[in-house]
Amino acid sequence: PYGDNNIVSQMMESPNQVQFILNQPMSSAPGTAFNYNTGASHLLSAMIQKRIGINLKEYAMEKLFGPLSITNFQWAVDKQGVSYGGAGLQLIPEDMAKIGYLYANNGLFNGKQVIPAKWISESTTMTNTNGFKYGYQWWGGPDYFYASGSFGQGIFVSPEKNLVVVMTSDIWDTDPMIVTNKIFSRIKSAAVSEQALPVNAEGNQQMKEQVRRASSSKMPTPQLPVMANEISGRTYMVKKSGLDFSAFTLNFSNKSDVAVFKKILGAETVDISIGLDNEYRETGNYKAKGYWDGDAFIINVYYVNPDFHSTYDYIYKFLFDERKGSLEVQGLTGDNRNYHEIIDIMSE
Repeated sequence: PYGDNNIVSQMMESPNQVQFILNQPMSSAPGTAFNYNTGASHLLSAMIQKRIGINLKEYAMEKLFGPLSITNFQWAVDKQGVSYGGAGLQLIPEDMAKIGYLYANNGLFNGKQVIPAKWISESTTMTNTNGFKYGYQWWGGPDYFYASGSFGQGIFVSPEKNLVVVMTSDIWDTDPMIVTNKIFSRIKSAAVSEQALPVNAEGNQQMKEQVRRASSSKMPTPQLPVMANEISGRTYMVKKSGLDFSAFTLNFSNKSDVAVFKKILGAETVDISIGLDNEYRETGNYKAKGYWDGDAFIINVYYVNPDFHSTYDYIYKFLFDERKGSLEVQGLTGDNRNYHEIIDIMSE
């Protein structure tokens, strides 16, 4: 699991990630055992950059993203300017599908051979080791191959059915590869004809209703409890912990569907807007929503790491008792996947 002592976290925080990887002892002789690791993928990125003189982001813009008209993307780099090889690339679903389509069509896109067909074949030819099927940065299924990103992002390609499926998700409570492979297998098995099927008006309507429900989460803002008014604006000190703040305030207004969570660390402060109507509010790299449960105020916070372009999810549970209380924090994904701490708090 990811955490402060995890080797990937240590690599990310090191001043020179490539050197950090090279300094690690070998667990087995090269070519004798398979174990996916982000560091090896990052070394591959560094090797390509050393060979061609530009990083992967620049090379992809010229050779891949340009021909596919992919312009809306982000690709993080390390402190030496090396594009992250194991993560850090963000694409919209439409552009992910273009890459899947390119591979499903042997490297052809709009009549142009963007990638040699030979490379498509070689890179998706799987080696079966320890129960894992892996090619050149592609994973293998029973009769398909796929790219698997953090928390369940995926590009699935079935050459047999000429089928490309793209998924984005935020799966944190189970193995995302298991979930996304199950979803793709069901979609693949539902593709029963090369011709268009008869219109299913009832099924279409059911699907539209599910989409509507999933996309509309706003609820009426509940009336604030008495405790909200009592603690609003007070500064609470946090007992020493692993958090990135040593004090905080919560501000509520009976006339607003947004509260403000101010994190304080020395002279630095960060204000995070919190939706009280079940909809997230966005503040810089944060998105948050919250609700009252008795005398406890609970906040769901998403934080996007701007350096690594990854998402960290937290639940803050503030339990108040006049001028003191407790703060329970759970880290749900990212470097603090298993983080859990209960901290005493006291108002000034």
